[in-house]
Amino acid sequence: MMRKFPIRNLVVLIAMVLLLAGCNGEFQADATGSSPGPSRGVARLTEVKVYTVGPEKIELHGASVQGMETTRIMAKVGGYVESISTINNQEVDIGSSVKQGDVLAVVNVPEMEDQRQEKEALVVQAQSEEKQAVAAVAQAHAQLMNRSAERKQAQADLKEKQAAQQLHEKKFARIDRLVKQEAIGDELLIEAEYALASARAAVSSGNAAIETADAKITAAKANVKKSVADRESAAARIKVAKHVARRFQTLVEYATIKAPFDGVIIERHIDHGSFVKPAMSNSGAMPLFKIARIDKVRIVVAVSSTKAAKVTVEQKAEFHSIGGLRGVRVPGVVSRSARALDPESRMMRIEVHLDNTNTRSRQQFVELKPGMFGTVTVTLFDENYQILVVPSSAVATDKKGKNHVIVIDDNNHCHRQPVKIKFRNEKLAGIISGVKMGDLVVVYNVPQLKKGQLVSIKSE
Repeated sequence: MMRKFPIRNLVVLIAMVLLLAGCNGEFQADATGSSPGPSRGVARLTEVKVYTVGPEKIELHGASVQGMETTRIMAKVGGYVESISTINNQEVDIGSSVKQGDVLAVVNVPEMEDQRQEKEALVVQAQSEEKQAVAAVAQAHAQLMNRSAERKQAQADLKEKQAAQQLHEKKFARIDRLVKQEAIGDELLIEAEYALASARAAVSSGNAAIETADAKITAAKANVKKSVADRESAAARIKVAKHVARRFQTLVEYATIKAPFDGVIIERHIDHGSFVKPAMSNSGAMPLFKIARIDKVRIVVAVSSTKAAKVTVEQKAEFHSIGGLRGVRVPGVVSRSARALDPESRMMRIEVHLDNTNTRSRQQFVELKPGMFGTVTVTLFDENYQILVVPSSAVATDKKGKNHVIVIDDNNHCHRQPVKIKFRNEKLAGIISGVKMGDLVVVYNVPQLKKGQLVSIKSE
């Protein structure tokens, strides 16, 4: 009777056969990139790491996202929180989107409202005083006109009295002549003399009346000037009263807390009934809200003193390695540069401004939030010519002292390419001729590669 071969032993036997088959051949990718398969007697292609030629780039770590504008909203007047507004059926709180001018809260300051009403009453009082002053000016002008009319009447009276005096002088002279001729008696001369004296007294009285009228006119003119000054003073008091009333009206309006710009509330520090300290002269005053404008954001990062001279506005930049946004790379440009080093940190601040309503990474919309951290890579360029860079290890020197790099063509063949070096440091070499943008150069073991050699590119 035949023994049955155990299934377990059969499985072990099959595994040993497969293992021996694997030892007789190597799995090798061909130059065309076909699927790997067993090959016998074919040398494995040299695997190389490559670098894409381009402008010099620097990575700036510690970049942070900030709102284009961020403001702590303080209260200019002190009081108790009377109400907190409702926007879109929700009470204003963190995350609330607000528009410029939206009322966020109202602070109750009753004593200030009383003062405002008092100052408005003073305006009404000053306006009444101005009306009285205007009436006084009109009355003073009327008095001046009366005094002028009295002077004219006095002048007319004086002329009449002067005419009577002339008549009596002629009459006295005629009688005096007749008396001397003894044509008439002395009694008529005495009567004529008294009449002449009376006429002369009347003329003197007329002159005095004119002087009195002139004095009254002078007094009336002075009264006019005084009444005009009183009217101007009343008008000035109105202006002062209005300004004071307007100032208190403004202070009352400060009790209504409004959004200074479109944004999002990111902090709230008050509740109904909370006491709010005024921020005018009180360092202990606390903000009511904190608002950030996030339709546009600024990416803020510091550049070290050794690299600050190379970074300028309008250079290309990319924000990446963002915490919480894996794989996101947001393109932009350097929008702002302090152009000076901070005396304490010896670093220069730069900013990349982004439209947060249309921020995209690989055609996908991304919303950056204030407080996010990441890295900014800045592509450097020179004003006169562009310097392309490669890793320093990619540049080799031949026996004649000339520099060259190994460029990989589209078919993965090696080509030695002489280059002209502008600068070279531990990490990078700046090339001004010999390679072009986008070329692939070998990074390591350059001298070991031969012209025309077929290689495989190591994937990252």
